Amino acid sequence: MLYLMRPVKDDRYNDLSARFRGRLVVVAARWLRNAAAAQDVAQETLRRVGQALDEGRVEHADALPSYAYETARRVCQEWARRRGREGRALERLAGEPTSPPVADPLTALVGEERSGVVRSALARLGEADREILR
Repeated sequence: MLYLMRPVKDDRYNDLSARFRGRLVVVAARWLRNAAAAQDVAQETLRRVGQALDEGRVEHADALPSYAYETARRVCQEWARRRGREGRALERLAGEPTSPPVADPLTALVGEERSGVVRSALARLGEADREILR
């Protein structure tokens, strides 16, 4: 936990963890689809937010939630890039490509649903309107 990693001069770091950790883990898990990585991302995010507070880079308390979630987004992106590089390096070492990424089931479902909605809307259009869209 964060409070074990830093000497605590006040309760600010414990408060950060209590206030944001759960939501940061959920946000990171949605992005990364990896529970262990989400825990790591939340920890790194809290470390960076604490450092920013120490350095005075967060000027307004109202901006803290946005700053924390934006930091989490960036940490997730860094993690994803690192995983991509690691995967490519392993492919080069093995001399064979790894299996292609599995499509996210939710994305596929939403895509199918949107396609159905668009087809239904097009079917309701008159011939002149459909001609405009061609």
